[in-house]
Amino acid sequence: MKKEYRYDSLRYMLGVSIPTFLASILSIYSVYQYYTGGKNKFYLFVFITCTMIAIDHFFALTHPKVIVDNEEKIQLYSFGREHTYVWNDIEKINVRKAAFTNKIYLRLGNTSFFKGRYWINIDLFNDGNELLEILKDHEAKLHPMMDRFNRRSTRRINKNNAR
Repeated sequence: MKKEYRYDSLRYMLGVSIPTFLASILSIYSVYQYYTGGKNKFYLFVFITCTMIAIDHFFALTHPKVIVDNEEKIQLYSFGREHTYVWNDIEKINVRKAAFTNKIYLRLGNTSFFKGRYWINIDLFNDGNELLEILKDHEAKLHPMMDRFNRRSTRRINKNNAR
């Protein structure tokens, strides 16, 4: 069964698309200012930071807008591009919940700078909790010991907080 999970469009535009566009513009502007304004190191810092943000969002697709799971493969879409992974070909999967938020950091397969690393805000996807359960199920199939490790870590953290 094919299931499509979509990021809330307005929030995606405000939280990913516009910042990516602004980072690209600011990157170009900072190069111009660096060469015309006396090689101020501040503009070099702005250029590096903004370029990293633009590459991360646009080329690496780290913030997918649409995720499609059809039980054979998972496809992540953003900025008119896609990354596709066949579930049976994935050797590694890592689902980590970010502290104090309902975001997860997902690593699929052999990760690189341009592929395999994704931030997914569960609250902003339709049926996001269902998506999280699917990802955790696949992680449990590939790495059955991870579930035991996560439970033990959670228990230890809860025990320390009770003191």
